Amino acid sequence: ELPGYSPDANPANCRADGLVAAYEKVVDFTYNSGNREEIQTNIDIGIASECLSQCTGLAEGCLAVTLQNERGGRQRCFAIDTSAGVDQRDPDSATGVTYFEKICSSRTCGKAWSFTRV
Repeated sequence: ELPGYSPDANPANCRADGLVAAYEKVVDFTYNSGNREEIQTNIDIGIASECLSQCTGLAEGCLAVTLQNERGGRQRCFAIDTSAGVDQRDPDSATGVTYFEKICSSRTCGKAWSFTRV
C-alpha cells in the first residue's frame, strides 16, 4: 500500500473525505475508456505539471491524464473523465504514453505526481 493513499476515497472529490488529490504515474500505459479531451498548454515540452494542474481544476471532469510524446519532441496531454481505478480495470499498454491516475491521499510530496508505479 502506498503511504498516505486512501483506496476507498472518491478521486472525483477527495476533499469530501478530508484528503487531497494526488497522481500516480504509470509509464508506457494509457487508458482507453471514458471521454478524452485535449488539455491546451502554452508550452510544447515538459508539460506534465501543467496538464495535472489543469486536471485537478476540472475536478470530477478529469480523473486521469495521458501524456503523449509526438514527433519532433512535442508533447500533448488529454483529460479522461474516468480512470482504471474507478472502473476497477488495468490500464492499457502503450509505448511512448504516460498515464497519470488521480488518487486521494492524506498528503502530497509537493511534486506534480506523488507515486510512480513500476
